[in-house]
Amino acid sequence: MQRFNEDFLARLDLSEKVMLPCVVFFKVKDDRITDVKAVHLESADLIHGFHELYGVVANYISETPNTPAKESRYLRWIKSSAKFVTVEAFRAWIDAALADVM
Repeated sequence: MQRFNEDFLARLDLSEKVMLPCVVFFKVKDDRITDVKAVHLESADLIHGFHELYGVVANYISETPNTPAKESRYLRWIKSSAKFVTVEAFRAWIDAALADVM
C-alpha cells in the first residue's frame, strides 16, 4: 500500500508536496487527467477523519477550492505541476500496481 501511494503521488507530481493521509482530486477530459489537486487530511482518526473527509469533498464539489472547509483549521489545497497525464497511461499503471498488490 505504501509503494502504491508513493507511486500514485509521484505520477501526479505530488510526492514532494503532500503528506498522507490526503485526498487527491482530478478531472478527466479528452482522455487526459488534468486539474490535479490534493489536500492533506489533518486527522487520521477514523471518526474525525470521515467528518473531515466529508468536508473536503463537499468543499471540492462546491467549486470553492480556495476556501478552507470548516472542519479543518489547517486545510490547504495543493496543485500538481503536472500539465496532464493520459488516461491510458494512468489506467495501465493502476492495473500493474494492483496486480503487484494482489
